[in-house]
Amino acid sequence: MKPTAIADSLTPLTPLRRYASYTVAAAVALCLAIPSGYSYAPALLILCSLPILFIKRPRLCLGRSDWVLIGTLLFYFMISAAISLYHQLPSSSYEEPSRFLLTIPVLLLLLAYPPRQSYWWSALIIGTLAGGILALWQILVENRVRAGGFMNPIQFGNLSLLMGVLCLTGIGWAREQRHATLWWAALCVAALAGATASLLSGARGGWLALPVMLALLYWAYRRYLPKRTLALTLAVFASGLIALYIIPQTGVQARIDRAISDYQEYSSGVHMSSSVGMRLEMWSAGIALATKQPLLGWGESAYGEKLTGMIEDDRSRVIINQYDHVHSDSLDAFLRRGLLGLFALLLVYAVPFALFARKFVRGGAGDPYAIAGLILVASIATFGLTQAFFRHNSGVTVYLFYMVVLWAYVRAAERGRFKSDNDETIADVVVQEIEEHRVE
Repeated sequence: MKPTAIADSLTPLTPLRRYASYTVAAAVALCLAIPSGYSYAPALLILCSLPILFIKRPRLCLGRSDWVLIGTLLFYFMISAAISLYHQLPSSSYEEPSRFLLTIPVLLLLLAYPPRQSYWWSALIIGTLAGGILALWQILVENRVRAGGFMNPIQFGNLSLLMGVLCLTGIGWAREQRHATLWWAALCVAALAGATASLLSGARGGWLALPVMLALLYWAYRRYLPKRTLALTLAVFASGLIALYIIPQTGVQARIDRAISDYQEYSSGVHMSSSVGMRLEMWSAGIALATKQPLLGWGESAYGEKLTGMIEDDRSRVIINQYDHVHSDSLDAFLRRGLLGLFALLLVYAVPFALFARKFVRGGAGDPYAIAGLILVASIATFGLTQAFFRHNSGVTVYLFYMVVLWAYVRAAERGRFKSDNDETIADVVVQEIEEHRVE
């Protein structure tokens, strides 16, 4: 099924639409490029969303799916806050769940004033290329062992991979543009840059998500992309990954071989404090501890001492004691907030995934954003298997912000807020913006 071409000319680029477009673009373009680049624009939207909604009072016309998504975000906050209150935890424990609450007015603002589509794809290309260039610089010029950008190497690698694959979801949108070949080439190059940054970061746990992402991409685009285009895109992407593995200087092959060796040594009882061994030891003790207080968990950090006390290996105990999480979102939620907290976390994954899947199956103009939403949720859920993704500001911010942006695009397309897409290249968009400012 061929998606309907979509653009932004039907809904005027009002000052508030322009503001939403700029902030969304800044959040994506700066995500990997500068320290805390993922946070500034979302914070600006959070601060301004409530005053704008209160003053302008736009007609939101929320549907059932919108209310379900809002209810899921609210439920996560309420459960987390209630359990923190039960454990009498300090105010800092409310920081992560509060983001779920604060995302709701941002969602409403973007539903009322959908950002311009070309800004999202242009910024995604720029932000992903920036991450790839930064990773190459750190490895080849600064001689770092692992590229980490301006954050933890695991977070940097996972987010780079996510942004790279999200670029590939734009191919369905790009083929409807006037300069389709230019958009396609830019998206593919950016996707390869994201994969490069991920591999150079050595974030092996995140690579588990790659088969899931590619399977979703294939399932989505085989319906309407020409087989030649789909095969060429996947071939270019796969060739780049193989080259990065083969070239010794990238260190990718060594990281993969080391992971296999670590697992074999851990299985034989040797080097339990290796990266893989540490995680396996931590998860084993964490599951045993979580089952002792399953309903409401142990609180934000009360389980730390109890967890390390269950580790028999002395060297592993010293290493694990340095962490305030167990390198797994689901197990961390189970330990801190019990089954109720784990259920809330699973809902945060399952509900958006189901909503995006439902919109994609129905088909229509929002297909590229629906499949991007599916990949976003599936990849971050997979990242969370081996990393406490939500315990990092970058993880929870990117997940929530990207999710509501993509949902706003899906709903805008569904409502007919966009029509035949005549978006140009990045340079054309800039020229058009200048001309619009002159008219105003």
